[in-house]
Amino acid sequence: MEGIPFVAGSTFLVDAQFNENGLPKSLLGWTVAAEVSYGGSRISSPTVTVTDEAQGRYRLRAEASVTVAWPEGKLELRLRYASPEGQVIVSEPTLINCDRV
Repeated sequence: MEGIPFVAGSTFLVDAQFNENGLPKSLLGWTVAAEVSYGGSRISSPTVTVTDEAQGRYRLRAEASVTVAWPEGKLELRLRYASPEGQVIVSEPTLINCDRV
């Protein structure tokens, strides 16, 4: 698993897209939440801002004042999508390779 390179103490910004069967899926009425964990424990919940609802695009953000406390090592990012009908989809973890300067 390759992962996202990141340096603790900087702003965490990731642009992403919700896809279904390889095609963009609209986020109309959906909610998206993000969680970063280390060693199985949640350490942060980046904010999620939808940037293009029709194309399923969104941005994850955690401020530098939050990420300064992120430990060095392999962190996991999981996303939780909830539809208006109550369907919940939890993503496989995405690796964040967190370093310190």
